[in-house]
Amino acid sequence: PVNDAPGFRLGGNPAHPAGTSGAQSRPSFVSQLSAGPGESAQTVALSVLELEDPNGVVADAALAADGRLSYTLSGNAGVARLQAIATDNGGTENGGRDRSQKEFRVVVGAGSDLQIGLSRALPDPAPGRRAYRINALNNGPADLSAVTVRALATTGLGDLSWTCTGACSMAAGTGTPTLTAGFAAGAGAEIVLQGTVDAAQPFLSLEATITGPAGAAVLNPADDRATLSEATGAAGLLRNGFEPSQE
Repeated sequence: PVNDAPGFRLGGNPAHPAGTSGAQSRPSFVSQLSAGPGESAQTVALSVLELEDPNGVVADAALAADGRLSYTLSGNAGVARLQAIATDNGGTENGGRDRSQKEFRVVVGAGSDLQIGLSRALPDPAPGRRAYRINALNNGPADLSAVTVRALATTGLGDLSWTCTGACSMAAGTGTPTLTAGFAAGAGAEIVLQGTVDAAQPFLSLEATITGPAGAAVLNPADDRATLSEATGAAGLLRNGFEPSQE
């Protein structure tokens, strides 16, 4: 049999007031841990990987076998991006998967950490048309009354239409979407933008941005803008020569 990847759920992103330091703990941060369907005899180990912590917010992050998250705060304000990893002992033979990863953040300080992502949505909706998924999220800790999400096809894609689910001021429309809605901490929206490929252009390019209301404190602005460029040919290669991943 082929090994299935383990599964689990994460709690909400831990948030702390400015100036918080020292050892911290979140019991049951990982829950519903499973080795995979029909694989209860396997064992699963949990670990944490630091993805990005430019302000040195967190040290010694770890996950215990019971799902407890522990870490030490330096007292610096900012956002640390971390990844929870579950690894089982079923191996990877015959294409098996023994690992699952999920990202989370530790936030220290007042404000909100907004995030936006942009990816190809496969399969294509129709011959000659492509769809793209825009995922916008407020990682907190503060609720925001007016978050604006914009998506723009800068070249190579026309006759645009879109749908929105989650925190949306409109459910659907045509053209390039600009939506403003309240985003509570942990809330977000998903926009699926589709259009007709302009085969006369060698590449198509898209851009998506997320912004909070004027005067709102912004944490970790580095991921408040996302771009994507890929070939308009049938292969749909990215500018770097790789195919877009299946979503």
